[in-house]
Amino acid sequence: MHLPDAGTGHSGNVQRLIIALVALGMAMRVVLLWCSGGTMIDDAYITVRCAQNLIGEGALVYNAGHHVLGVTCPLYALWVALLLTVIPAKVIGYAIGLSNAVMFAASAVALSRLTAEIGSKVSLLIIALFAFHLRFVDSSINGMETSLFVLGTIGAVFLLRERRFAWLSVLLGSLVLVRPEGILVIAAVLAVVIMLRLRLRIADLLPGTTIVLIWTVFSWLYYGSPIPQSVLSKCGWLVTYSDQNIYGRIATLFSALSLLEVPERLTYSHSLEVMIPIVAWASIGLFLIGARDLWRRRNDLLVFPMLFIAYLAFYLVAKGRVDFSWYGIPSGLAYLVTCVIGFAWVLRRYIRADLRRRCFAAVLPALVVALCAGGCVIWTATRLPYCRILRTSYESAGEYVCLNCAPDARVLVDELGMIGWSTDRFTCDIAGIVSPEIFSYCRSRDSRVPLWDILREFSPDVVVFCSERSEDLLGGTGAKWVAENYKVAAEFPRHVVLEKIEQS
Repeated sequence: MHLPDAGTGHSGNVQRLIIALVALGMAMRVVLLWCSGGTMIDDAYITVRCAQNLIGEGALVYNAGHHVLGVTCPLYALWVALLLTVIPAKVIGYAIGLSNAVMFAASAVALSRLTAEIGSKVSLLIIALFAFHLRFVDSSINGMETSLFVLGTIGAVFLLRERRFAWLSVLLGSLVLVRPEGILVIAAVLAVVIMLRLRLRIADLLPGTTIVLIWTVFSWLYYGSPIPQSVLSKCGWLVTYSDQNIYGRIATLFSALSLLEVPERLTYSHSLEVMIPIVAWASIGLFLIGARDLWRRRNDLLVFPMLFIAYLAFYLVAKGRVDFSWYGIPSGLAYLVTCVIGFAWVLRRYIRADLRRRCFAAVLPALVVALCAGGCVIWTATRLPYCRILRTSYESAGEYVCLNCAPDARVLVDELGMIGWSTDRFTCDIAGIVSPEIFSYCRSRDSRVPLWDILREFSPDVVVFCSERSEDLLGGTGAKWVAENYKVAAEFPRHVVLEKIEQS
C-alpha cells in the first residue's frame, strides 16, 4: 500500500488505518476499564466527592460547609457532576472512564489532522503511540482530568492553525480551570505566536482573560484564595533530587516528563539499564531536529516542543514531583510528537522512499502489537493489584466508618480519595489537601510532624491510616498517648481504623 510522505491531507487508505488504530485504542481502554471493575486511582475520588457535594450542597467543596478548594480541576469536576446527575454513584468509574476514552478518540482524530501536512507516516506513527503507549492508555481510564486537558491542548493547536484567535482565547482560559498547568499551554501558544509573527489583537485575548478573572475573583471571595489547596499541599511533594546536582535533577525530571521512564520490574535487566541513556540522548537529538523542522516550516505544531520545554522549566524551578504521575502525560505527548517529526525528517533525508515504505509496512504492525501486548501485561501486573487493594482495603475501611461511626464524627485519613469518598463523614487529611489548618500546622513546625502529634493537636474522632505507618503512630514517642486516647476498631489488608476513647 502506497503511503505518501507528505501532503495536505490523508488518502482514503490512511484515513481507514487511523480510524482502525483509534478504534483499537478505544477497545483496549474499554477492556482494561472492565477488568478494573471501574476502579479509578485514589486521587480521582477526591474530585468525585467534590462533584457530589456540588450537586447535593450546591458548593464545589470536599466537606459540606467547609469552603476549601480541594480540587485542581474545577471545570472537570463540573463534568463529573453532570455525569453523577444521570449515572449511579457506584458505577461512576465506568462512566468517567468511557467519557475519557471518547475524549482520547477526539484528541487522536484532531492530532491526525494536525500532522497530516507533515506526512501520512508521521500521523500513523504518532496515533499508534498515542493509542497504545501504556501511560496514555492508563491516563484515559484512571478517572483523572488528563484526557480533557490533552483534548484542550490539541484543540488549542488546532484553533491556532485555523487562526481563530477569539475561540482560542476562550479555550485557553477554560484550560486553566481544567488544570492550573493550562498556564504552560498559554505560554507555549503565545511563544509560537511571537515566533511566527502572527497578528494577534488585544480584543482576541479578552474572552479567555475574562474567564480567568471571573474565576479568580469568585474563588478569592468564596475560598479565600484562587490557588487550590491541593496545589499548595503538593508543592515540592516527593522531591527526591535534593542532593543531586543540576544535571541529575534535569535527567530525573526529563525521564518522567518525556515518558521515557521504564517500569521498575523491567529495569533489572542490565542491558536495558545501559540502553536507557542511549535512547534518551537519541530522543533528545530527534526532539531538536523535529523542533527545527517545525520552525523551518513555520508550522503551528511548534507549540508541542515549546510546551515540553515549558513543563521542564517549570518543574525545575518549582521543584515539582519527579516520580511519574499523570502530570507527565501532556508533556510526554508533546515530546513524542516532536521526536516522531524529527525521526521522519532523518528518514526522508537519508533513506530511499521505497525502502521507507517497506520498513514502515513492517514496523507499524509490530509496534502496535508490542505496545498493546506489553501494555496489557504490565497493566495487569501493576495497576490491577492496586485496583483490588483499593476495593478490599481503602473502600472497606471507609465503609466501616460509614456504617459504624457517629454521623457527626470527624475522620482523619492519610490518603484522602477512596476512603473519604466511602466514609460520608467530615474528613480531614494529613497532607492538607482539603485541610488548610493541618497544612498550616505542619508547615509551622521546623521538622517532620509525627502522626500522633497531629492527632493530639486536632483530636479527630476516627483515624484511618495505612498499616505501613503503624510504627509512626503506634510506636515511638507518642505510643503511650495514642494508647490512652484511641483504640483499634478494625483492621483491613492495608489500613487500620482507630476510634477515640470516650474519657470518663
